[in-house]
Amino acid sequence: METARQILERVHGMTDQAKALLADGKWDDAERVLTEAIALDERNAFAIDLLAKCYEGAGKTVLAEKTHARAKATREENWKREVEGDIRSHHDMMGKKVQHEIP
Repeated sequence: METARQILERVHGMTDQAKALLADGKWDDAERVLTEAIALDERNAFAIDLLAKCYEGAGKTVLAEKTHARAKATREENWKREVEGDIRSHHDMMGKKVQHEIP
């Protein structure tokens, strides 16, 4: 069984592979690689953005727009998780329990 670190490294390699495929205009191959990468790490906004660019190159403009929106929402969710973690960590260091809601 792969560790989280190994999965992240594999996804990083897959995004590198997809970038090369996109540069060569191999939209179908890039789509396949990116879909697999996103299945492994569905919060990887970079891979989702690359998939949107892949759809653009393949002329799938509606799907590209939806995928760009998904990447943006994923980036925002990742940011919220990071901030919430920082807040919890800060309060844990201070010995206080405080709950914050981030809209």
